[in-house]
Amino acid sequence: MRRAGHPRSRASASAAHADIRCSQYGRARALSEEGLAVSRALSDKESRVWFLISLGALDLHQGNHAQATALFEEGLVVGRALGDKGLVSMALADLGVVARIQGDFVRADALLTESLALGRDIRDKWRIALSLHSLGMVAFRRGDYDRAAGLYAESLALASQVRDRWIADDCLDGLAAVACARGHYEHAARMMGAADALREMLGYRPLADAQSDHDRCLATTRVGLGDAAFAAAWAEGRTMTLARATEDALAAVEILATKAKSAPKPSEGKGADLLTPREREVAALIAQGKTNREIAVILVIAERTADTHVQHILNKLGVGSRAQIAGWAVAHGLHSLSSG
Repeated sequence: MRRAGHPRSRASASAAHADIRCSQYGRARALSEEGLAVSRALSDKESRVWFLISLGALDLHQGNHAQATALFEEGLVVGRALGDKGLVSMALADLGVVARIQGDFVRADALLTESLALGRDIRDKWRIALSLHSLGMVAFRRGDYDRAAGLYAESLALASQVRDRWIADDCLDGLAAVACARGHYEHAARMMGAADALREMLGYRPLADAQSDHDRCLATTRVGLGDAAFAAAWAEGRTMTLARATEDALAAVEILATKAKSAPKPSEGKGADLLTPREREVAALIAQGKTNREIAVILVIAERTADTHVQHILNKLGVGSRAQIAGWAVAHGLHSLSSG
C-alpha cells in the first residue's frame, strides 16, 4: 500500500527534474534536498528513491559524476529492497547514462539493457522510451548507426504516445546525428531545426555529451549542404510541429540507416539563366517557403503545372530536394524576387 504522502513527494521530485532540464538548478536542489530529508524522517523509502534520483540527475547535469553515481547507487539499493521494478529501472537507466558519459559503453549497454527489460516487464512506456534513447546514444557512439536509428525511432514513437517532449527532442537530435553520419544532410538539418525550435520552447539544455554530438553534427551538416541549403532546411524544420517532425523522422528511419549516395550539390557555376523566367519565379517562391499549392495560387496556374515546374527545376539543377532548390535560389539572389 502506498503511503499517503507519496503522490505529493513524487510530484515534487518530478517538478525538480523538470527544473533540472531547464537549468533551474537552485530550485531543483532545494526541492530535492527538502524532499529527501522528509522522506528519510518518515521512513518513506519509495519517495526517498525519487529524491535520490532527482539529486543524482542534478549532479549529473552539473558534471559531478562521482556524486551522481553514489546517489543513483543508493537509490538502486533501496529500489531493489522494495522490489519496485519501476524505481530499479530508473536508477539503472541513470547509472547507464553516467557510464555512457564516461565512455564505458560496455557497462552502459548492460545497465540500460537491464533497465529496458524491467520497463518492458511492467509495461511502462515512459521508462521504456528513456532507456531506448540512452541505448541509442550508446549505439551511436560505438558507430552502430543502424541500431541507433532503430532505438531512437522506437523511443520517439513511445515519447509521442506518453507526450514527453524532452525525450522526443533528444530522439530528433539523435536521429539527426545518424542522418549526418550517413551523409543525409538535408534530413539532418531539418530534424535539428525541429529539435532546436522545440528546445527553445521548453527552455531545455541537454547533457554535455549530447550537446557535443549536436554541435559536431551541426558543423558537419552545414559544410555538407552549404550555408544556403542548410539555412533553408533548418528553417523548414523549425516551422514543423512536433507531431509533423515525429512523423517525418519516423518515415525517414529506413533511409537514415543506409549510407547516402553522393548526390550532386547545387552548382555555383549554373547561373540563373539556366532556368526559364517562370521557373525562376517558382524557385524564388520555394526559397520563400511556399508550397506547390501556394505557388499555383500566387502565379495563377494549376497546381499540377506548379508540380511540373518544380520537377523541371530539380532536373535542370541536378538536385533532389526543395531545400536544395531554395539554397540555389538564395545563392543566385532569386529569393527576393516579387511575383508581381
